[in-house]
Amino acid sequence: MASKRTMPTGRESPSAPHFSPTPLSVTCYFAALEKLFGLFEPAVTAGADKIDWARFYTDDNTYKLWVQIHDGMETAKKDSYEDSKAEILKYYPGAANNEHWYTTRDLDDLVHKWQHTLPDILQQTSAEILQTVKDVLSHTAEPNPK
Repeated sequence: MASKRTMPTGRESPSAPHFSPTPLSVTCYFAALEKLFGLFEPAVTAGADKIDWARFYTDDNTYKLWVQIHDGMETAKKDSYEDSKAEILKYYPGAANNEHWYTTRDLDDLVHKWQHTLPDILQQTSAEILQTVKDVLSHTAEPNPK
């Protein structure tokens, strides 16, 4: 007889979802958590249970923040996992609408590329400055999915 698999019962459990407080990481956290909801027996289906599990695996500060967010919601929406998740994602810029395409590495690359240009820009004409701005914008205008 196969034993039932249950949700990980500790934050430090190797099978527990983890995240760092970044827009990309929090969306990946929710995706992993939602996968767990269906893998274990009994499956986690109730909105209030999903909300409790989502908070359970977070660190203390995140837990307190998410409780405050939940407490501030309209009463009718408090048992909705999707509504709670949407409210939480608002606190992670770019996460609610998946606009977190840029990575820290992208920012580091831009800083490295352009860090020595300020002295050069001061020596440039208006047309050259405009071209430099266009070059910078061409690197930042399109999201770079990774």
